[in-house]
Amino acid sequence: MQLSPLGLAEKKMPGTYRMIHHLSFPEGSSINDNIPQDKCSVQYASIHDAIELIKTVGRKSFCAKTDISSAFRIINIKESQYKLFGFMWEGKYYYDKNLQMGCSSSCQIFENFSTAIEWIAKNKALIPNIVHILDDFMIVDKTEDGYRWLTSDQLHLFTDASGTYGYGALFGSQWFLGKWDTKWQKQNIAFLELYPIVLAVEIWGHRFENQCIYFHTDNIALVSVINKQTSKDAFIMFLIRRLVLHCLRNNVNFKAKHIYGSKNVLADALSRQQVQKFHRLAPWADTVPKPVPNLPDLPSYRNP
Repeated sequence: MQLSPLGLAEKKMPGTYRMIHHLSFPEGSSINDNIPQDKCSVQYASIHDAIELIKTVGRKSFCAKTDISSAFRIINIKESQYKLFGFMWEGKYYYDKNLQMGCSSSCQIFENFSTAIEWIAKNKALIPNIVHILDDFMIVDKTEDGYRWLTSDQLHLFTDASGTYGYGALFGSQWFLGKWDTKWQKQNIAFLELYPIVLAVEIWGHRFENQCIYFHTDNIALVSVINKQTSKDAFIMFLIRRLVLHCLRNNVNFKAKHIYGSKNVLADALSRQQVQKFHRLAPWADTVPKPVPNLPDLPSYRNP
């Protein structure tokens, strides 16, 4: 079995890493040195291909992006080649059974696989406007209505905030509530309404993983902010960044949806710390709330 060194490369998300099998070592007699060059070259789609696709669909086209998770690792290699991809770890010998980062032919092999996926999408799934680079795919259509945003009936989050009392959130039968301190009470209501949504994603994010969810809030202005993921308010952006980061980590797709205050009675009761009223209206809810952390320190910067 031939052994090659291992290495780690940090990914874009802090604290996550990609293992690299250094198959170009030792120089002159490495695994990569013995792979023919024609097996290593690959031609990718370019930005111009994406631009032409958008131009073909026309103005106000809708673009969606998706990717294959752990792309190389879903491709198996031949059993007869296991012995070529050995490594040592803590005094023991191992070999890799999947396509690896560090092998000079990996990109061509995976590009052939993803090209087949694109062909299937075009010819079987009837998605004509699609282009890819390795594991990243872009789909273009005339309007967003051309795609379905899938959600489960169970994945609906209801939240509310009271400027005087506090905040509350309800997800299924689980719920939490908390009180503002004097500093938080001085913040604008949109900021306060956003906080329980962000906190809910941090508490229940593992249950939202790889799914779609609606955030129901009675603040119309906040609906727009969440769906656009931007605001001129620096304090709101402080929370929006936290929201987006946690959703990216758990692969959560979300949309905010307005709910009339008169229908948001459960979350409203929680935000006003009216636990008895909440249980009277929702006898099916858990007896005790989920614990919540202390309020974080507010950002030190000021809004313009």
